[in-house]
Amino acid sequence: MSEKSIVSDFPKYLPCNPLFTGMPDYLKKPENFEKVYKTIYEAGVSKCNHSEVLEYATCFKCQIKMKERSGVMKKLGFSSGKQYLEWLKVHSKMREIQKINGSQKGEYYNT
Repeated sequence: MSEKSIVSDFPKYLPCNPLFTGMPDYLKKPENFEKVYKTIYEAGVSKCNHSEVLEYATCFKCQIKMKERSGVMKKLGFSSGKQYLEWLKVHSKMREIQKINGSQKGEYYNT
């Protein structure tokens, strides 16, 4: 009786995530994360202090800041807000792993 392997052969590389296709290479580098994140954060900061979402949504100054933030994200190379949020998740997870392992090596994105 011949024994078959239970585990199938895994591909050498995983398929590319379509959300990250077309993203500039400098956004994929972990050393640029802080600079890009800070730029986007500062573009959207408003001096208003709203306790309710409805107040924020109707505030003219906050809407202008939100539009500026969207423009900065487009200039940096993000195609959508969803892509930015996934980029943020990936880089946050990479930072966690680096803190635990203390490593700086590794391929993080499929190219």
